[in-house]
Amino acid sequence: MKKCLLIVGILFLLLLVGVGVFIATFDVDRYRPLIVAKLEEATGKPVRIGHLSLGWNGGIAVQARQIALLDGPNTAQPPLIQADAVSALVELAPLLRRDVRVASLVLERPTIEARRDAQGRINLLGIAAPAAPAQSAAASTPLRAASRAESSNAAPTPVSLHIGSVRVEQGTVHWMDESVRPAMDVWLKSVTLTVQPVIPGRPMAVDVSAALAQERPNLRLRGQVTLPDASQPGKVAGFHLSLERIAVEHLFAPPASDEPQLRGLVTVAWDGALPTLASDQLLKQLSARGRLKVEQPVVANLNLLRVVLERLSMLPGLMQALESRLPPSYHTTLAATDTVLQPVDLAFTVEQGVLRFQDVALATDTVRMTGTGQVGMDGQLFLSSRLRIEPELSAALIKSVEELDGLANAAGELELPLAIQGQLPRVSVIPDLNYVASKLLATKAQDLIGDLLKRLAPDEPPPVSPSQ
Repeated sequence: MKKCLLIVGILFLLLLVGVGVFIATFDVDRYRPLIVAKLEEATGKPVRIGHLSLGWNGGIAVQARQIALLDGPNTAQPPLIQADAVSALVELAPLLRRDVRVASLVLERPTIEARRDAQGRINLLGIAAPAAPAQSAAASTPLRAASRAESSNAAPTPVSLHIGSVRVEQGTVHWMDESVRPAMDVWLKSVTLTVQPVIPGRPMAVDVSAALAQERPNLRLRGQVTLPDASQPGKVAGFHLSLERIAVEHLFAPPASDEPQLRGLVTVAWDGALPTLASDQLLKQLSARGRLKVEQPVVANLNLLRVVLERLSMLPGLMQALESRLPPSYHTTLAATDTVLQPVDLAFTVEQGVLRFQDVALATDTVRMTGTGQVGMDGQLFLSSRLRIEPELSAALIKSVEELDGLANAAGELELPLAIQGQLPRVSVIPDLNYVASKLLATKAQDLIGDLLKRLAPDEPPPVSPSQ
């Protein structure tokens, strides 16, 4: 028994030595032109690989340095995908059974370019092209195997591929959107991605963190993803997305400097699911729930209170009367350039590509708004609300312009319906002038009727003296 164990140990040692000698002497880089040619054939794009090498790290470690997938022969354009290094750790024992098991695949400092052109076409070839041929090849492998089996009457043992995990370290994603003016340029940096296990048609645990529009990571995404294949379009069974303290202006195309625009620091957290990854159904099928918070919210280049009062054009000379009669303490409020809001905290749902808000509550020092709203995936905002001006300022406004009394509610607040809409971050404020006119006419009618009744009432007879 001891001799058997000794023989097995010697054989195992010889095997390790043989593997070591093989790795040390085998020049895998001489196969680089062939590998480049096969990759270009599979992707339909030019491919560059700087150097190939073999090593040992608990398995055969294959490393490709300075790898890039180009968009075309023009080398002046940035590559669709490039990475400093791609390393694969292959388990040795399964290779003897024609079973390729990659324990880990690591991409070091990759950069991905993606863009949407002026016609709205999205170029994701840098992401999809490497996967598509693999899927088609995987789908066609059984057919080719069957054909060979029929011709030779002996089915060969297929080569299976399993990847334990994929990891991206210090990645960068560059998104250019030329369908808006000016063009939108977004960088996602410090991307760390972990995917495991990578088996076609089976759920994969995906965990991503990245820095969006800042240096430290502020974006986190976790979920169970099933990639599409020939039999199904893929799905995300559940995901959690969080984005912390990102400036609003980094989320949308910048407006002109003098246009009304929303500013602030946005924090969002939401949970949802994608029953399909088909591009034409992606947004329609997205469903999610979450919360949106905005710190230091400001509507720049717009004084909400002044705009509302200026829109009440059916009251001639309203602004002139207010400016001449209001107490000096309120002049600053009406003269301000921006509207400073209190911190915002809203619950939302996503259905059929639309972000919907219920129980919206926005407030400044002098006004508050409550209502409902929605934002489309194209950034189109519509908020229907009721605006109420705090009682003290309402009383001062009514004292300056008596006609405004018709808009006061039971609490002494001036109140009117208000819509806020536009293409974010651009916004416009639209009071419901029909409502205002009807309220003012009703109040005026009541006053006229009251005066008329007083004039029509018979004069009361003089009181009779007891002595008479």
